Amino acid sequence: MTDTDEATKKRVIYVSSRKSDLALYQTREVISMLQEHHPDIRFEIGLQDTFGDSVLDKHLTQLGGVGVFTKSLEDELLAGRSSFAVHSLKDMPTQLPPGLVLGAICKRESPEDAVIIHPKHKAEILTMLAQIAHEESSQCCKAERSLLRSIEGGCQISMGVNTTLDDDTIKLTATLLSRDGQISITESTRGSRFDAELLGENLAREFLKNPHARPLLG
Repeated sequence: MTDTDEATKKRVIYVSSRKSDLALYQTREVISMLQEHHPDIRFEIGLQDTFGDSVLDKHLTQLGGVGVFTKSLEDELLAGRSSFAVHSLKDMPTQLPPGLVLGAICKRESPEDAVIIHPKHKAEILTMLAQIAHEESSQCCKAERSLLRSIEGGCQISMGVNTTLDDDTIKLTATLLSRDGQISITESTRGSRFDAELLGENLAREFLKNPHARPLLG
């Protein structure tokens, strides 16, 4: 049997990705990790144009709504044309559309990678992705996304969020900026990594009760 015959016989799983070089690199990295555990599966990448990638003459705040960098990938998943998608977590909405889940967060080198999956493949793909998921990175991201979700921070506000992990303690820091960069407000908190979502919610409350922050939150 030739290599071509062997490859033809392999089961195929379709993966959605944005077209940028960075997105493709991330997707290929995830596939490479999965193939270490599943050499019998062939992963094929389907490239998607997103609204945020195609509209280059407007500021993000003018695009409106959420998911400007993810909707086309979400549509592919919900239509069943792909089993999962790889995406930078920083550009994903804090609330996914009904039927989709955040399947795995890979080990954090810098805060960027995530995988979202179609419900039809949920049990199988989640089991597969669990083999490359990283618990500590996931908990840091839970804290960050909890903050952004609680504060309803999308592309309409300028906020940077970062976590550091020291043993079992998370330090969560966020900076809120005016659009011209002239005003910045930073808040920080720390606590157990096992209370990651609660840390995000608590830090959101600090911003929401800060009278200087409220005008920047819209």
